[in-house]
Amino acid sequence: MFARFLKDTSHEHKQNAIDKTKKGEQRVATEKENDSHTSPFSESSTSKISQGSGDETLSKRKIDLYRAVIRKIFTPLENHEDLRLAVSAPISSPSQVSHKVHVEYDPNSSTGFAGLPPHWEQLLLNAGIGTQEVEQYPQETADVLRFHNKPHLPPIATDDILAASDDQCNDFDMSPVCSIILQQDPYMFYKDLKKIGEGASGSVYKATSLDCPQHRVAMKKVKLTSQTVHEAMETEINMMRSIQHENVVRFYEAYEWEEYLWLVMELLEGGSLTDIIYFLMEHKCYLEEKQIAFICQEVLKGLEGIHALRRIHRDVKSDNVLTDFNGHMKLADFGYCAQISNEKLKRTTVVGTPYWMAPELIRGKPYDFKVDVWSLGILALECAEGEPPLLHETPLRAMFLITTRGPPGLKNPENWSCLFRDFLQKCLIIDPSKRASIKELLLHPFLKTACNRKEMAKLIRLCRKVPEHVPFM
Repeated sequence: MFARFLKDTSHEHKQNAIDKTKKGEQRVATEKENDSHTSPFSESSTSKISQGSGDETLSKRKIDLYRAVIRKIFTPLENHEDLRLAVSAPISSPSQVSHKVHVEYDPNSSTGFAGLPPHWEQLLLNAGIGTQEVEQYPQETADVLRFHNKPHLPPIATDDILAASDDQCNDFDMSPVCSIILQQDPYMFYKDLKKIGEGASGSVYKATSLDCPQHRVAMKKVKLTSQTVHEAMETEINMMRSIQHENVVRFYEAYEWEEYLWLVMELLEGGSLTDIIYFLMEHKCYLEEKQIAFICQEVLKGLEGIHALRRIHRDVKSDNVLTDFNGHMKLADFGYCAQISNEKLKRTTVVGTPYWMAPELIRGKPYDFKVDVWSLGILALECAEGEPPLLHETPLRAMFLITTRGPPGLKNPENWSCLFRDFLQKCLIIDPSKRASIKELLLHPFLKTACNRKEMAKLIRLCRKVPEHVPFM
């Protein structure tokens, strides 16, 4: 900027150089009287330069030019002859500031890195990730650390959940969420609330309608601690009310009263799939292959309905598969569900439960519907062995191993059929572009081995200790 100003000013003074030379002597005399300090462009300094530099003596004309430039820059604005100099841009405050951590590989370090923040080093040490593993997988280690230390944001609170991507997305009511949230006390409509579960976002109750005693519902109670929580719950409501499918839990209505938001949903009294798995493990039993095939088939149908609306569930696991006493299985908990529009065919938000998460999701890479396919494969392994792979590892090391070891597998593959192993292999391919789609898996021959619904209902009732002759309401 200063160089450009010098150029413009020199051009301006070129025409009046002779006149300014004469006036310069008077200015020098005046400045010597007024200035309390010696300027580098004063006559005294000029004479010194002249004596010491011989042929390089600065001419009075050039000194006058420099002096005029300096005066225009440092004189108060109201004294400027050139009004263009009076226009100045204010200096704004810094924005989008981020602290960069400079890290490099160091084989002599206990963690394999030099420059790591202390709490990052402690995380690696606690997770048992040593220098050899860091040396072999430096980028994967960095990705996992970045994910683990990323601030926990509320699920998809900033997602454009109402973006319609095709005609299928416009088949349901898209009115604002606030218009369907009733500002009333839910106790005016429901009674006999009994707590049946506790989740990350709130408690779940079983309740009975005051108007129709035969109608029982599940009510999720969430404390609205901030506007962000409110927006996250609005997202979940939007997702639930837009999906009408026999393998997805139905949403009825919502109430906002005092500091709480109540979501009223379909009640499935069989509990979660996790309850069934744990009950069998306590009795040293596991799900049979035909029962696993039935579960996978039901979950695949639910995912097919969700994906048809260009949505990703992003948290498929046994806790989020609910059952009833008639053998139905339905996907629940849409707090992590996300919309994919035509403008955003892949997402990069990192959410989900670590042990069921796809490797591309952990590493923060763009992902799509295939993350649900990976989670389904982990769910199938959980059904077969009672828990997901790596559950005994810390979450950080589990994520590291998911991204570096390759696809997990059965502990004793020889005990399972070729069809089941092939089904798992197609779900758990590291490269999502080669991973099977929902439609492909629905045609897999493994699903043809599934038991019927009546047999599954019998198992559910057994696990919940409900006699077979008791009808389900």
